[in-house]
Amino acid sequence: MNTNKNAYEIRLDILRLAHGDLMTVFHEKLQNAKMKKTGDQDGSWVEDKIDDKIISDLLPTSADMIKRAKELYAFVENA
Repeated sequence: MNTNKNAYEIRLDILRLAHGDLMTVFHEKLQNAKMKKTGDQDGSWVEDKIDDKIISDLLPTSADMIKRAKELYAFVENA
């Protein structure tokens, strides 16, 4: 089995990594936006409803993904 990848396959893998990185950050930020601290002394958290505007503000754009992929690809080029 040949595991060598051509440049296009490497770029696709890197784009997938960039997408995964940014979507992980998005989901963490979304979870934080959903939760708010209550005024209770026990420091408990309650789920807060969020609207589509907040989601669209948090969602990474294609440009964000391309920028992240370029950062990752720069590492591959220099390795």
